[in-house]
Amino acid sequence: VMMGIGIFTVYLLADLFQDQWTIAAGVGMVVSVVSMLFTPFLPESPMWLLARNEQERAKESLLVLRGAMSANTVEAEFKQMADHLATKNIKITWANTFQEMCKPEAYKPLIIMNMFFLFQQLSGVTVVIVYGVKFAKDAE
Repeated sequence: VMMGIGIFTVYLLADLFQDQWTIAAGVGMVVSVVSMLFTPFLPESPMWLLARNEQERAKESLLVLRGAMSANTVEAEFKQMADHLATKNIKITWANTFQEMCKPEAYKPLIIMNMFFLFQQLSGVTVVIVYGVKFAKDAE
């Protein structure tokens, strides 16, 4: 859906600024650069921080992510996350990650999503994107 919205926006900008392609290209560049600049300010995953024994940073991150929730609710969720991690007590390594990925609950959704992306690419959507303007002009 977001890809479709992006393509529609680019075509709309191209139509609005037919003689000034640099403006249409600049809008896309500005959106990308702003996104890239704000990425470092996104909070880390609390679970990831907990796994690396950074409890205070994990708690701060959870508070930021939960926003307007009460501190007690966030504290309860934090405790639940810490307890879950403590019961697992498995060191995260490539071997453990590979073992987890070999479980059906991990690889089945991965296969389904990869098939979805494969069929999306094979459906010819790229042809419509590249030649969309020509199709519209030929239809007139």
